Amino acid sequence: ATVPASNLLGDDSGLMGSDPFMSVSAATAASPPTASGGGGGGGSRMVGAGMRVTGSTPGATPDQMAAWLARLAVNKEGVLYEDSFTQIGVKTDYSGTQGKVNLFLGNKKPEAITDLKVAVEFNESVTGICGNPGSVIEPRQQMQIAVSVECRAPFRGALPLTIAFAIGFEQREVRLSLPVVVSKFLRPLPLLDAAFSSKWEGMGSAEAIQVHSNEKWCNEQTLKALMLNGLHLALVDNRGNGALAAAGTLAGVGGECVLLECVLTSAAAKLFSLTVKASHPDLKAAMEDLLSVVLQSTRK
Repeated sequence: ATVPASNLLGDDSGLMGSDPFMSVSAATAASPPTASGGGGGGGSRMVGAGMRVTGSTPGATPDQMAAWLARLAVNKEGVLYEDSFTQIGVKTDYSGTQGKVNLFLGNKKPEAITDLKVAVEFNESVTGICGNPGSVIEPRQQMQIAVSVECRAPFRGALPLTIAFAIGFEQREVRLSLPVVVSKFLRPLPLLDAAFSSKWEGMGSAEAIQVHSNEKWCNEQTLKALMLNGLHLALVDNRGNGALAAAGTLAGVGGECVLLECVLTSAAAKLFSLTVKASHPDLKAAMEDLLSVVLQSTRK
């Protein structure tokens, strides 16, 4: 079934209504955000180098697509992509190792979208099923596609998503990253400072990474909200050295993995020092990637 494309996420609360640490109204949510530069080696791993639009009419830029993805990596819903032809919205729900991702494909044109094809690239660490969409979206209507995912092991990056269609004489292919990242499957691990310190020391040494950020993320309450609501970690109680520490676990077929993070902020320099330790190297690398991308993100 299709519904009017003017309400792509099926409610009136605004696209970012569940955003725990940004105030974005429905009127501004469709404006493309921008991603700042900086230490981007990990960022390219999370975002994926293949994000692009093919067609005779320009679409959103890779920077715009990367910034939409960064915002959705730590939110339940929002815009994944938008250009003059279509808007793609996302709503998600996760429980343990299972996740449901609903894609909302809206046709913004007075002509029908035809020959629609949607494909998600799963892998050994993240398995799933992508619903079979119809091939047509009528003018100014939308289609909902359900994607089920299961996390079986720690993984880096996001899942490649390809959406291809025809509209009039235009053939378009949009290559995106589905915002299924490892933090979606984390569970908070409540720890007091002594227990955190014991686990921290037991995991050996880890090199801190430096991330240049912006004033928004240097706000302590915003950063705490990111850890709690965006990354699904538990903050460590009674941490008195000025660092923000957090902990979580990730379940999988090989057993439970533990993740520990310590973040030092220099608000004057807009600089973060991030140290991540984990019982699985891919979980450590994935969270370093994700934190680097999110803390460098901003919007106009």
